[in-house]
Amino acid sequence: MNIYKQRLINSYQMLMFIKKYYPPEKIRYWEDIKCNRDGTPQRLWRFRTELQMSTGEFAKSIGLTKKEYERYERIGAQVPDSVIERICEKYKIDRAMLKIG
Repeated sequence: MNIYKQRLINSYQMLMFIKKYYPPEKIRYWEDIKCNRDGTPQRLWRFRTELQMSTGEFAKSIGLTKKEYERYERIGAQVPDSVIERICEKYKIDRAMLKIG
């Protein structure tokens, strides 16, 4: 099984566990746990691996530090529109490929 797919499954299972045992009224920041569920971090990861680039190489190519870029590739991360625009401009791809909406 693909390691990234396993990470997605584990993340989903943890959310279901939290949802079952800790109802929304008990969690102060429930909206933070739900996070960004549009799949943008996963699409970033897939695009970068298709280019066969490391996180450092890809981050440098779009003008970010490795640490900053890795933060956007995490499951549930909020990826700013400015980063999406940089990637689309640099690699001449459609915005819809990386982000829904």
